Amino acid sequence: MSRSKAVLATAIFASIPAAASQDLVQVQEGDVISADVINSLIRQVSNSTQGFASDDELDGAWQCDTYSTRSEGCIADGPLLYKKTGTMTFNSQAASFNYSGTGDPRGCFVGAYATTGTFSVRDGYLVTSYGVYGITKRSDREFLWELNSASPPNGYTVCRKTDAPPESVNNLAANSVANGIQLTWTDQSDNEDGFRVERKPVTDAATWAVLQSLDIDVVAFTDTSPELGETWQYRVFAFNEYGDSYTSSVVQHTLISSAN
Repeated sequence: MSRSKAVLATAIFASIPAAASQDLVQVQEGDVISADVINSLIRQVSNSTQGFASDDELDGAWQCDTYSTRSEGCIADGPLLYKKTGTMTFNSQAASFNYSGTGDPRGCFVGAYATTGTFSVRDGYLVTSYGVYGITKRSDREFLWELNSASPPNGYTVCRKTDAPPESVNNLAANSVANGIQLTWTDQSDNEDGFRVERKPVTDAATWAVLQSLDIDVVAFTDTSPELGETWQYRVFAFNEYGDSYTSSVVQHTLISSAN
């Protein structure tokens, strides 16, 4: 990694809260950092802020889990004991939202539920027909919604976007094995339809080419085509019906006769 790229990566990570940085592409010593990776880091830094800036940022469907110490006349035996899960859908053009799902069978949020109402985003707060709520934007694909304005609140909802591309893979690594170059990575998404492995030779004029498409939850692939001494660069994308994830970091490896 060049000194300028290392300094930029260090500066970017230093500016991100710990909770937000957990989902970032991890840049490691020796990685070849592409423009896509740098742009991904910058996008995620800019999105690691309190609140949403406008109504349309919430548009679409979100899978949500709600935790509460008190709801519908019951009080939990301990903090955040009761849970309900469902889907939240926002439509900024109609200024409406709906929330439906199933509740905890132990006493709070019993059975199926459905909630509809109006909403808007004002100064980072979520204003609905039921009240005003604090909302923390963790990324383009995740937010935390406090259930009320009490201090501390009596619960919260965590929502992850379902009609969005998957999260990028992490920890991409390459090693020589008996039959080729083996790639391994960490799957960070729960909504991918599969993964796409791309490679290119180490020349300035080279372009990326698709090497292999893989199924859901696959976290390793071996490229058996390189000859001994050949050097290749690799990157991996997760994908689904809504598009590609941000790119992984790029790894470069020279095939040797035995594993490292």
